[in-house]
Amino acid sequence: MDKLVIESESLSSSAERGSVASISKAVAILRLLGAARSPLTMTEIARDTSLTPSSCHDLVTTLVQIGLVQPSTMGKAYEVGARLVHLAKMALVSRDNFREMQRSMNLISDKYDVNLSVFMAFGNSSYISTRVSEGSAPIRIRLSPGQEFPVFRGSPGKFFAAYRVFDAESYRDALAQIGIDNPKKIKRFEAEVREDKKRGWSADTGSTQRGVATLAVPILTTNEKFLGAIELVMFRSQFDQAPIPAIVQDATALAHLLAEHLQNR
Repeated sequence: MDKLVIESESLSSSAERGSVASISKAVAILRLLGAARSPLTMTEIARDTSLTPSSCHDLVTTLVQIGLVQPSTMGKAYEVGARLVHLAKMALVSRDNFREMQRSMNLISDKYDVNLSVFMAFGNSSYISTRVSEGSAPIRIRLSPGQEFPVFRGSPGKFFAAYRVFDAESYRDALAQIGIDNPKKIKRFEAEVREDKKRGWSADTGSTQRGVATLAVPILTTNEKFLGAIELVMFRSQFDQAPIPAIVQDATALAHLLAEHLQNR
């Protein structure tokens, strides 16, 4: 009897380990599809996750059935499903009352005909948009929560470089992500970071994305703790005519409100 019990427990443990392994494999598929620039075929998914074809087929089929993965319109390929996108957006929404802060963001977006994103650190190598506000203009640059960018990219990236602490290897990797890979470029980038930190705002007039200009301010607590950055996005043609000092003033005031809100929630 004791032997049968032991064998039963052993089988139970084996099944439990199998279930956990299946979850890990499913997550690997979701991560792969989330990072892919285009839909992937079943063969590509199996190859890049080191799964057998049959195991990959079973997992992808299950993920499709529950809506986390969906077949692509581009043929026999798969991409992240709408339900997973919805879950990700829900995770980005804070559980406290953000209504007044959103109203303040919307007022700035409409006042200057710009779009606005709040960015927070996402691991050591990137930042992610957690809140967005789009102006009411009929033609505008679309934004969405959950957009992820290399940590030093664009105007917000200058403040992640200015205020966050990186070890030497992570710092080099972050620079390499945005094409800064020699001493001359590093020196120029670091000089720009110091200058932007000193004046309290940073701008990118099309070097990161053609035809698009951005302006960013840091979100800082009263004791200079860095919480994230606000980015205002407009067409490049708008930038030369935009009232930059007024935009910076309003964006900085919003950053102070956000810092207070984030500390008190």
